[in-house]
Amino acid sequence: MQPSNVMLIQHIELILNELVETAEKLVLLSQQPMLEEEVANLQQEEQRLFHQLQGLDRVLSLSDSEALTSSEYLSVKGLLEKFQKLNQSFIENVNSRKGLLLFEKTGNLSIPKIN
Repeated sequence: MQPSNVMLIQHIELILNELVETAEKLVLLSQQPMLEEEVANLQQEEQRLFHQLQGLDRVLSLSDSEALTSSEYLSVKGLLEKFQKLNQSFIENVNSRKGLLLFEKTGNLSIPKIN
């Protein structure tokens, strides 16, 4: 793999780690009385991180390099799975609060929309 692609993968992993940290904060918030402003700020942070990931993914897919190594693939896959589990926990927690937040479906991602 080319050095620039190694840097791209490292950047992707860094952003995924930030995304997981943000999702962890949302899960914690969803387990207690939530403040709309806190939830909205964290969701904006998630959106920003998703946009960065999409851009890096486009750059990586356009490169002339070989596919990810197995360890890179497993690392990225593991972080994505961790985020998905956290996101699902957040959604379940909010749903159990009987509709205090509404959900809007966008693409493959369920993003809570504040009433």
